[in-house]
Amino acid sequence: MFNRSHFTLLLLFMLQYFTLNAQYRNFHTVDVQVDFDQHLALWDGFGVTYVQTAHTSNYEKYPQEYGGFSLLKEIQKEEIIEMIFGEDGLKPGIAKIFLDPLHQENPQGEYNHELSTKYVLDFYRRGLERMKVDKRSLSMITTLYGPPAYMTRQKEMRGRDFDFRFTNELVEYCVDWTRFLREEQKMPLDYFSLHNEGDDWRRWPNDGLHTNFEHGHDYNLYWSPNMVANMMVNFKKGFEKAGLENVGITPGETQNWFKFYFWGYADSIANNPEALAAMSLITSHGFNGFTYGRWYSGTNNLGSDLLRKKNPGLKAWVTSDSWGKMDVDFISNIWVQIYQCGINGFIPWAVIQRPTNWVNNDPNPGTAFIVDEDGSYRVTKGYYYYKQVSRAGQTGMQVAKTFTMDSELLPLAFSTTNDSETDAFVLINTGITATYRADMLQVENGKEKMQFSLTDPTKNRNYEKMNDLVIAKTENGFNIEFSIEADKLDTGHFDIIAFDGENSTEGIIGWKQNGKLSFQQINTSDCAFIPGVDETPTIDTEKDALYEAAITQKINEVRYSGTRESFKGEWTAIKSSDKVYFFVNIIDSTNFQERRVQVRMKGTTCKKFAAYRTSKDENYFYLGEFKLDDQHRFIYNCPPASVTTFFGIK
Repeated sequence: MFNRSHFTLLLLFMLQYFTLNAQYRNFHTVDVQVDFDQHLALWDGFGVTYVQTAHTSNYEKYPQEYGGFSLLKEIQKEEIIEMIFGEDGLKPGIAKIFLDPLHQENPQGEYNHELSTKYVLDFYRRGLERMKVDKRSLSMITTLYGPPAYMTRQKEMRGRDFDFRFTNELVEYCVDWTRFLREEQKMPLDYFSLHNEGDDWRRWPNDGLHTNFEHGHDYNLYWSPNMVANMMVNFKKGFEKAGLENVGITPGETQNWFKFYFWGYADSIANNPEALAAMSLITSHGFNGFTYGRWYSGTNNLGSDLLRKKNPGLKAWVTSDSWGKMDVDFISNIWVQIYQCGINGFIPWAVIQRPTNWVNNDPNPGTAFIVDEDGSYRVTKGYYYYKQVSRAGQTGMQVAKTFTMDSELLPLAFSTTNDSETDAFVLINTGITATYRADMLQVENGKEKMQFSLTDPTKNRNYEKMNDLVIAKTENGFNIEFSIEADKLDTGHFDIIAFDGENSTEGIIGWKQNGKLSFQQINTSDCAFIPGVDETPTIDTEKDALYEAAITQKINEVRYSGTRESFKGEWTAIKSSDKVYFFVNIIDSTNFQERRVQVRMKGTTCKKFAAYRTSKDENYFYLGEFKLDDQHRFIYNCPPASVTTFFGIK
């Protein structure tokens, strides 16, 4: 017989049960979403730069060749060209080429555009020929590295101040170089940039009398905000007069976007209608570092936004940026440039370098290829990290909107606009805390609870009762060694507790002492757990043989419901005449924990994605295919300090 009251009670119980359980969400899985149908910006491409000269004032006396092609054999050059411009290479869509100050010695003198550019021109000619095979194109920008010495007020190479009597000569100097590239060399040159970090007046003495060349600074000239705005107008008129109206003028390249806005460059252009009309592309370097100081000053897109309000549709390129340590942070900075600065193209500093040919210490030693003086070359880790993004973001694609629930996981997406490319997204795991999972050890001695970070020992403070603490990471966990003065050890109230996750607890385990085990009086001879020894161990996290006399104690009492079985530990202790020495081993496979990521796709017709990854031990390694489920999702375990690229399979 149906009992309505029993059914009602059962229903209420079930509702209460599911309601209570619905309140808790397991954040072990991080949500990432990619909206391929929400476009943020048209993408012009990732790029490369080849730098031949940077310091020499006389190329015949010092034929500087920083790029290194002059040392390589033919087969080596072709290998590098294939790795950059080939179908399986970086596949750049944009490129930068410098105009150095060595092309003319005096007013009305002849131009020599090949003396100091032989190898950079060879590099790009080879690259363009390789791109033709795959029917791909390149858009190039050339940047004035500095004017000839006679155009400066100091009349020296790298003089700080421009002599405005030579304005027409400077314009003609740049026009002739542009015509040489486009007409004689058949280079696809689309933009001319006025300067290369000409904003930094501090690279010269305050009085400007000395060039400051010997400190390793490269070619330059100081460009004030007003000078940039006025010169843009002069250059636009000069280029149009020369029949080069299809070459766009850019405002030069400040060191970073912070200086472009807060040092007044964007405002000078915005407040000058002729300069605003003359500008075809916003350009800057991307050096930031996220700290405020002499060289790095954070980043923003305030300047670009200001100019785009005046002239909608303006694009912005980063035309130089540091490779950093050629690791995941290099790629995370690219994410910042794209999503926080709103750029449309990215070119890092020199893609190939010969370190000995930079005067003094190279401030940006990171690169993709290093050429050594014996004529050999090396492929760096930076090449493979850059390859993860450069192949994903091809010319003509759209930057797509992304979401992430973890600021250490940065998704970067590009949506295809044609049949030749496919939707692609990049997952950057910076792994700042995930690499070592921020575990913590707690030693309870009487009423005192002594806590120690197993990830960052510098955070640990000294405790009065504890001596000689040493912590070291192992292959699958941590070793901790320390001592406590024997007369300060409270054997009645002692415990060792390990936390899986110092800031975000995922597990807690402790020593099974609660009534089951206990210390004997430390100063008696019948201590069961801490035998006396005549010698003292060396505290260095390497387990001394002296500890073999002790009984190993397990740290395996679960004190948090979510603790994984793989999280465990043990400790042993021995006693000298005045101290007790402890050796603790924590086993935690999450030292190198992969982040479990649920990726949700929107706006793509692809059902499967092919994945490639670069990490500490992998170089653009093929992982296989990931198939979307019925809700357009898949699960991916993302290792720390890694970059993974997913290419849609049509």
